[in-house]
Amino acid sequence: MAVSLVASFRDRLVSPQTVIIGEVGLGGQIRPVSHLETRLREAMKLGFTRAIVPKGQKLPDGLDLDIIPVGRILDAIVAALPAAQE
Repeated sequence: MAVSLVASFRDRLVSPQTVIIGEVGLGGQIRPVSHLETRLREAMKLGFTRAIVPKGQKLPDGLDLDIIPVGRILDAIVAALPAAQE
């Protein structure tokens, strides 16, 4: 939700092949979620090729996803949004 708000404000699009999973803490940290492996496998079935997930969470092996671990909301925004076109 937070990344989509920034994307809208900056008039940028998050790639439709990117899924973002995690909970945002009050200090801007990205906290782990339960059943991460199940969520990632379902995302693969739905056609996602890239996942932004909480840093430090155990990542499953054998997934055909580009997985980007992030620790803060700012890291997730930078990973999710393309650079500005000048």
